Amino acid sequence: MNGILGFAELLKQEDLSDADKKTYINLINENGNTLLNLLNNIISFSKIEDKHTSISLSKFHASEVLKRVYSALSYKPSELVDFKVLASESDEDLIQSDMVLLYQIISNLCFNALKVTKEGFVHLDLNIEDQHITFIIKDTGLGICQTKHANLFKQFEQDRSNNDTLNLEESGLGLTISYKLSQLLEGELNFESKKGLGSTFYLKLPKTKSPST
Repeated sequence: MNGILGFAELLKQEDLSDADKKTYINLINENGNTLLNLLNNIISFSKIEDKHTSISLSKFHASEVLKRVYSALSYKPSELVDFKVLASESDEDLIQSDMVLLYQIISNLCFNALKVTKEGFVHLDLNIEDQHITFIIKDTGLGICQTKHANLFKQFEQDRSNNDTLNLEESGLGLTISYKLSQLLEGELNFESKKGLGSTFYLKLPKTKSPST
């Protein structure tokens, strides 16, 4: 919020060049999207904790979710980062799931990947099987050290219990929520990562989610 207000104040200057205006507007947009992502995660976490998360099933192309996430986050990467969707729409990528919850999972994973990738790439892809489909988010970012692997998806809950002044944006809240939402969608969220060598996250979902869970 401070970033949004600060750069909005700078836009009031009468002698700003067009280049500066564009820079400030982009920064306002980036900070606004960061704030929106954080607020959505806080709301989702509260709903999950209170067991109020509802599932709304529909049929859609899995590649469409990747394209929507790409469109929403295309403002974020620098010129040194190749951010793109590798998968294309086909008859095989049709699934029945909750598109809103799935979008939030993929959006969180991509948001994190772009945050830690200063150069190289962040690629979104699919692996399609007969009964399952796997969403793949691969980056060449900072990577995750081995000591954090075991509790990565629980990190926010651990930090929350040990730190009264927890910085939510840096806490791993998005990863914790993504993991919990993947379970609601009968999915499995896993990853491979080495410090300094980037990370790859895999979200495996059934092509047809059971309507009873």
